[in-house]
Amino acid sequence: MPPKPAPESIIAELAPHWPRSDYSALERYQDFRTVFMANERSRRVLSQILAWGKVHETCFDTDSRMHAMLEGQRNLALRVLHTIHKEPV
Repeated sequence: MPPKPAPESIIAELAPHWPRSDYSALERYQDFRTVFMANERSRRVLSQILAWGKVHETCFDTDSRMHAMLEGQRNLALRVLHTIHKEPV
């Protein structure tokens, strides 16, 4: 198995693809549908992201800092789900 790239190199590789200011909602929808719904493997990845975000369970924690972190994770997972689900007009 090849060595895993450092997170910094992954970020550098993504830099040229950072969303453009004219990246439309329709393009985003199409890209997300392609990436997350294209095949069984991509749907497994989406399912894992939704599980990490605790989309199907509560993320309440009595520690307010932990609760805020969990809500942030959940919010990101819900944004991905929303982008895939709701086609822009």
